[in-house]
Amino acid sequence: MRDCDLCHPGTLISHGEFHWIAATLIRNCMNWVTRITLTIVLLSGAAYLAYVKTRSTAVTPAVPSQQPQSQQQQKVSPTPVAVPAKPLVEALAPASANTVATPEPIDREKLDQEIIARAKAAKLSDLNKGMSEQPFGDWLQENFSTKAKISWEVNDCGENDGSGHQDAVPVCAEADISFPASEQIGIQVAVASQTLKTEAPPSFGPPGLFYIYFVDNNKKVCSPSLDGIAKWAKDTSQEPPCKPER
Repeated sequence: MRDCDLCHPGTLISHGEFHWIAATLIRNCMNWVTRITLTIVLLSGAAYLAYVKTRSTAVTPAVPSQQPQSQQQQKVSPTPVAVPAKPLVEALAPASANTVATPEPIDREKLDQEIIARAKAAKLSDLNKGMSEQPFGDWLQENFSTKAKISWEVNDCGENDGSGHQDAVPVCAEADISFPASEQIGIQVAVASQTLKTEAPPSFGPPGLFYIYFVDNNKKVCSPSLDGIAKWAKDTSQEPPCKPER
């Protein structure tokens, strides 16, 4: 059989030329198959990307309607508000709803000085009607400093009965006046109120005359008025400012 009989009738080619033609045809076919395959892959990828883009565009408008109202409000006011940082000590402290702040200890000496200062600054007219507006402390110095010894103390005005049933007692600044012949005068000016069931500091209020007592040299007591003891202090040899009864 001739070589040309296998490829094209009436054409005479050699066996080698036959193989070269076959290989060329196969190579050309493979190239076309590769190009077609790549084209299909590219078209498929483009179609997929278009599908994804179309789907995301269709879904996106529905998202804001599902957001909470608080998030929508945040979008209206996007400007962040600076919040001051807590101090390190506060941040590390254990938070407890039952934590009770410990009151600071009371400086008793400083508190007593303030109570006495308020009593000294009280106007005589606020302590005894009809008297001048002279401060009580100045009035004491003017009428008694050259005749007697004046000392001050802070007390409960003698109202604490120690029963434990009282809620509060007054707080008095007491001026004690001691005369050479053993007579004594005590003047209590109430300036505050002290609760007994807590350790809170006293609550200050307007000053008021609480009590006056006179003790003669026989240790008998009576209760005079402010103007009465002022008149007696000018001449202690006269009758006492009140009549001692006990």
